[in-house]
Amino acid sequence: MWPYFHKDNPEGCDSCPYCLVLPCLVKLQQISNHLELIKPNPKDDHEKQRKDAEFASAVFGDDLDLVGGTTADESFMGLSDVKHCGKMRALEKLMISWASHGDKILLFSYSVRMLDILEKFLIRKGYSFSRLDGSTPTSLRQSLVDDFNSSPSKQVFLISTRAGGLGLNLVGANRVVIFDPNWNPAQDLQAQDRSFRFGQKRHVVVFRFLAAGSLEELVYSRQVYKQQLANIAVSGKMEKRYFEGVQDCKEFQGELFGICNLFRDLSDKLFTSEIIELHELQQDGHGHHGAKQNLTEFGLCFVPEEGRTSSEISYNENRKQKAVKPILEELGILYAHRNEDIVNYKPRIQENREGSMEHDDVLQQPPTLATWKRKSDVMNSRKSAVNSTCSKMQKKNQYRLLSQFKGMGKLEFSRWVLSATPAARQKVLEEFKSTHRNMP
Repeated sequence: MWPYFHKDNPEGCDSCPYCLVLPCLVKLQQISNHLELIKPNPKDDHEKQRKDAEFASAVFGDDLDLVGGTTADESFMGLSDVKHCGKMRALEKLMISWASHGDKILLFSYSVRMLDILEKFLIRKGYSFSRLDGSTPTSLRQSLVDDFNSSPSKQVFLISTRAGGLGLNLVGANRVVIFDPNWNPAQDLQAQDRSFRFGQKRHVVVFRFLAAGSLEELVYSRQVYKQQLANIAVSGKMEKRYFEGVQDCKEFQGELFGICNLFRDLSDKLFTSEIIELHELQQDGHGHHGAKQNLTEFGLCFVPEEGRTSSEISYNENRKQKAVKPILEELGILYAHRNEDIVNYKPRIQENREGSMEHDDVLQQPPTLATWKRKSDVMNSRKSAVNSTCSKMQKKNQYRLLSQFKGMGKLEFSRWVLSATPAARQKVLEEFKSTHRNMP
């Protein structure tokens, strides 16, 4: 792509290589979702289409014939076919399961052209839907929202992340799909919160789709990093460290920021999977289940529950578990996890959450003996949490004393700990203990 941007100046421009960063990032994000997004938009003027066609030719290179050239596919059957998009294949199976339960869906994407493709997909599958993007008049938006919330026939609301991320109360939906992640986690969080409003009576589940081994892995990793920073700064929470790198330290540059990290080969470097594995090891050390177990829960969404008794369900549980893995492999799904378990690290009080999605009427049942036992378990867990907090405060105090003993501030001492050898750290610790014999 470099020669394309420097046709008039073969030696390169003054801003090289930064002149390539933004266009390449945009194309890599488009590749993660649908190859048709790279081709020229038929709605643009002819001059822009010509330039975009040349750009697409540079992007596809030798694979130009495999994708049908630089001319955009305008056929309805071609664009609505799920075989051209891995995310749409997973979405198709999910929506079949949701429709059988009478669920209503919010489908978000930041790309209007991706919304056009998803709209054709919904038409082909026969779903009744509404759509809201930047071109929707302001006077019609509230009527679309009211119609979706009140009409049982409306199954899907197709929304642009930027246009519909704020000011909408879509309590009629109980399933949210973020089709493509955004660099700013606040936009995705605001979008999914459209259904978490006053008046929501059902359990809401949010699904985020990521293309494994693509730029979206980095996008999501940065979301996790930024959400952790927000929790530390605003809520004062302690977050687990998943990423390398120290600010203003060239020796520890990390893996999230910088041009070299953005454009390196990610095909065998699944950042999200590595976060899950690290989280799983930390959970195992505390005696809790790992995050990867939620892959089974995710797979069960593809196997709709039928009208069966509890005995029949338990009898067929093994058969159902065996059916999950082939379905996930068929869709190309590598792993799944809960975002809240990664970002806000804490032990789960209630390990078994089965049935909470489908059986909301459990909340209306009168209290039983089991209910009071669960309340006592919660109180015991709160006491253990208080003890854990006290332990953390003691460790913080010891860390502060160590930094003072070293004659450094906390930040400077943290950088020294990261750069020092294990032998040097052990030596300082032994000298500190010899000086403070009364400390435990």
